[in-house]
Amino acid sequence: MAEHQLPQRTTKEHANVRRDAEQCTSQVFVNPATRNPPPMRLKQPTLCDPDVRQYSGYVDLEDKHVFMWYFGSRARLSPDFNTSRDAVPLVFWFSGGPGCSSQIANWQENGPCMYAPTKPVNSHLSDSLRKRLPHSVQKNPLAWNAIADVVYIDQPVGTGFSHGPMPNSTAEAADTAWRTMQGIYAMLGEKFPGEARIKDVYLMGESYAGQYVPIFSEYIVHMNDRVTASSELRERGYQALPLSGIGIGNGLFDTRL
Repeated sequence: MAEHQLPQRTTKEHANVRRDAEQCTSQVFVNPATRNPPPMRLKQPTLCDPDVRQYSGYVDLEDKHVFMWYFGSRARLSPDFNTSRDAVPLVFWFSGGPGCSSQIANWQENGPCMYAPTKPVNSHLSDSLRKRLPHSVQKNPLAWNAIADVVYIDQPVGTGFSHGPMPNSTAEAADTAWRTMQGIYAMLGEKFPGEARIKDVYLMGESYAGQYVPIFSEYIVHMNDRVTASSELRERGYQALPLSGIGIGNGLFDTRL
């Protein structure tokens, strides 16, 4: 597996993020059978798309605390949707950078909410003039959660609201990402036991995610084989993630290109 060095945040920046993040108080979800997959501290926001279920908070991995924001699919709001029969895909989104928060995609790209001018804007206005106009949080008509559950994950640790010891390589970040996805997958199965189980998991991202997503998906395949072969891992609560595909927009695959 390829190794890629990641830039480090300064001690002062890390301390500020940790201080702000620790102000988050929330319900705690722990897999009832085991603490593996990891416990999560969750809130249920209702920003701009209150009809769908939302969870934001932290997946706690010992001294690493990974921030995520989950949006349920609007497909479940259809009167023809049968929760016990119909399953929707689950998308894990990773922004690039490295060090770019996935909440940027959440709020400015494919998330259900966007921060935009309150009134229609003349297309000929310059960016500087647009920024001076009144803005508000609005529903994004092109949001991906129209058809899928989407989780925006701040990673590697040290990115966005995630805090703790930072990884030195993409390979190290892959294990943290896998454990984070295990926690989220277990949480959804526990909170919604009557629903059809998620059949398709996708890893998506952009930019430096051209490094993350292939390595993370390779790690998932590797760990799926281990989980399938190990009753000990299954007894500890780990599951084979049904990885069905990956997608990368404008990806950085090779720094030499």
